Amino acid sequence: ACSCLGLGAAELLERVTVILESAGIDSQAERHAVAEFLAPAALGSDYSPGMFHEFPSRAARFSSLFGVLRRVYGTWPLIVWLEDVHWGTDALQFTRYALERARAEPFRMLVVATARDDLLVESPEALRLKQELCLDETAECLHLGPLPDRASRQLVGSLLHLEGDLAELVSARSGGNPLYATQLVGDWVDRGILEVGGSGFVLSGADQPDVPDDVHAVWVQRLERVLDECTAGVTRSTVPVAERIQVQVLLELAAALGGRVDMAEWVALCSAAGVSDPSPVLESLLASRMAQLDVGSWSFSQSMLRDSIERLARERTRWASHNRRCADMLEQRRPVPHWGDSERVGRHRFEGAEFDAALSPLLRGARERMRVEEFSAALGLLALFDRALDQLKRPQEDPRRLEGLLLQADINCTRRELNEAEDLANRVRAMADRGDPQRFGGGALLVLARVHQHQGRLHSALKDYEDAQRSLRATGPKHQLATCLTEQAHARLELGRLDPAWQAFNEAQEIFEEVGQLVPWAENQLGLARVALRQGDTEYALTLCRRVRAFAARESLSRVEGAACSVLAEVQMANHQLAEAEQSLDESVELFDQLGLTRRAHQSRSLKVLLLLESGSCLLYT
Repeated sequence: ACSCLGLGAAELLERVTVILESAGIDSQAERHAVAEFLAPAALGSDYSPGMFHEFPSRAARFSSLFGVLRRVYGTWPLIVWLEDVHWGTDALQFTRYALERARAEPFRMLVVATARDDLLVESPEALRLKQELCLDETAECLHLGPLPDRASRQLVGSLLHLEGDLAELVSARSGGNPLYATQLVGDWVDRGILEVGGSGFVLSGADQPDVPDDVHAVWVQRLERVLDECTAGVTRSTVPVAERIQVQVLLELAAALGGRVDMAEWVALCSAAGVSDPSPVLESLLASRMAQLDVGSWSFSQSMLRDSIERLARERTRWASHNRRCADMLEQRRPVPHWGDSERVGRHRFEGAEFDAALSPLLRGARERMRVEEFSAALGLLALFDRALDQLKRPQEDPRRLEGLLLQADINCTRRELNEAEDLANRVRAMADRGDPQRFGGGALLVLARVHQHQGRLHSALKDYEDAQRSLRATGPKHQLATCLTEQAHARLELGRLDPAWQAFNEAQEIFEEVGQLVPWAENQLGLARVALRQGDTEYALTLCRRVRAFAARESLSRVEGAACSVLAEVQMANHQLAEAEQSLDESVELFDQLGLTRRAHQSRSLKVLLLLESGSCLLYT
């Protein structure tokens, strides 16, 4: 009833507002956070990250969803069904997060996650997460294999109401696959070839239909019926072969678009294939219960139906051509890609064997996924990117390979997989030295510097930052140089090198202002405030903190506002403004807790403990 698929941005926010207000949630921040969570699926290619709310981390996204679920469904047990989790790890990550939160904050929620074993093995991280979840004492992992013979006969005889020999035949042929049995009997019902017997349904008439060998064969038979219905009124023997093929091509084009078929995109593809109105084909699918309709889109009723249509297209050597058409259509509709378009175009180009044309959109798609912390999806796109380079027989030191490896190293570093990140960065650096050291050397050194800083090897990190700067000053890009300067300044500050830190923060500040990156500009000012505090200039530090806090509040940047409150508290403590510092820390903790940034919240709480000890308070703080 509250499906948001196919809604526009304004309608999505309105729907979320109505649902949350009915549950007593009137916080604008929470409404926008939930809208942001739903927006990728609801808006599709019209979505752009942060259009409703800027989540600073995946944990913040999960925290927001978990908090809303607790408040909306707190009085009733909640069942969450996550289907086909092999397609992405985000659902499994949320399940693990919910289990951990539920230990501290009891919540009656049952999560049912389903995956196909044959597809799960294609995603190593999804498989790893599934195995970790199965080890949890509150989780149970069930393997749903073929039904035993007795259960299969019970399904066919009792639930599908088939009689005697017919029940035995379908049960034996199904091999314990309930989907085969239900789809086959459903097809027979649609065709009207069953009639009531003495104790169940039997086949009507003298002609006995062939019993197909597997589920794919069942779907093929049902698709043949759709083709017949689309050419109703004309006997099959007189229907031109080209006309039946054309109808089948329309279904194959829909399968190429993916699990959710955008109506406008499908119509555009059909028009290019010579059919201006494909609605009769969709109507036949809907009438046969082989598709389901949504606002502005439709989908096949079973993922295996789409798989069967794809298999038919591959067998008839049309799949690559369909994917090339999809990529052309997407690029023509939006010459400037929206969020998610690059990934789709890259996948279609790859499936269309246009490997060179697939490289740039796949890399852009991986960067987009990384931006919203969907690291597993980003790594999957990079794997496809590497396969495309293999198909093109590009050497290991090819610049495009180095670009992909560098992005992978950055992802590893962000996920604190430091050994893997260091190995990849050194590999890129070594190969770049043999080919294009100026282009990739700076980026590799920046990753190495981050790795060493995370490892606490600050002197090594400083050297790497300095080497990276020399390269980035020559090759750019400017925003990467500014980031390098900021991170170097923090390392210098940690070592007590205040004047060099001040210089690096100020140079980064100028670049961020020049390129118009306001969020890192604001965070950089907090770095300047810390240096000013260490230098004893508390008045200037207060000015910077208040300026950043006001900016962050005005722009709804809660993460930046929380950081500003934390630094402000440090300055207030230095000025012996203990009551004001305690209030700033409370506000910092509240902001970080709302975002799910538990580590940052813990830092502010620890600072508050020190404050209470300094003030001589005898109250126990927990």
